[in-house]
Amino acid sequence: MKPHIVRIVLPVLAAGVLQAQVSAPRIGVIRCADGGVRSVYGLAANFILDGKPFSTADAASFSDRAGLIAWHGTIRLVAPNGAVEGVYQSGEPEPILNVDSTSATAIAWLPRTQAILRWTGSEFRLYPVSPGTLNGRVTSIRAAGTDRAEMLVLNPDNSNSRATVELSSGNLTSVDTVPGVKGPAFAQKAAIVFRDNQKLAVETADGLRHILPVSGDVSIERMSTEWLHLSSAGTNQRWALHLAGSQVQLFVLPNALNQEKAK
Repeated sequence: MKPHIVRIVLPVLAAGVLQAQVSAPRIGVIRCADGGVRSVYGLAANFILDGKPFSTADAASFSDRAGLIAWHGTIRLVAPNGAVEGVYQSGEPEPILNVDSTSATAIAWLPRTQAILRWTGSEFRLYPVSPGTLNGRVTSIRAAGTDRAEMLVLNPDNSNSRATVELSSGNLTSVDTVPGVKGPAFAQKAAIVFRDNQKLAVETADGLRHILPVSGDVSIERMSTEWLHLSSAGTNQRWALHLAGSQVQLFVLPNALNQEKAK
């Protein structure tokens, strides 16, 4: 099947024009180049960033209803407005975070500790994974029921596996190869985002591969339930990727620092 090329949608209104639309909906929350965590508002192709960050983060993941923020070894569960609901001192410099619905889905992989951190509804709980269970680098994680976590694992040969771990035992319950996917990958519901011939690609549940016109060296973080934040440290460019079923849309995001200078 021939891959589908996704076009980038560029802004058509100036930021100041959209800023006047006080009823503009919030698209999600992103971590900017300066570490500031900002809300993104607007309509398709016309986004603005909140002028003032409500937190600072080394890593972040947000759904429409909750978020995880990691900063200097501390992981916080927050509401979309930044109100803190839970705190865990992980000591991890690079945790893999994910929240894709309510706070009940808040989960993190702690690579240094080799453990899974899960929000139980009232506190964080740590679940160590049995030594030697994962033979690669975890690049994406999500809660799969109350006692399971599903992860994408980058293997030493650059292939990917989908591994399911039982939290209560720390044991692997299933592992399957993800066919045709090479390099670090990110799971978004039934879709997978990954690098394909130096470009970023999305494989949706229907098996169609969508090629995105951005380089494959971008970092990916969830900004809301159906939106992903793509960022390139090399070019200082940012995009919002909308994934809803088989629908794939890519939008340019404004630069927070440039937006501040323009005021």
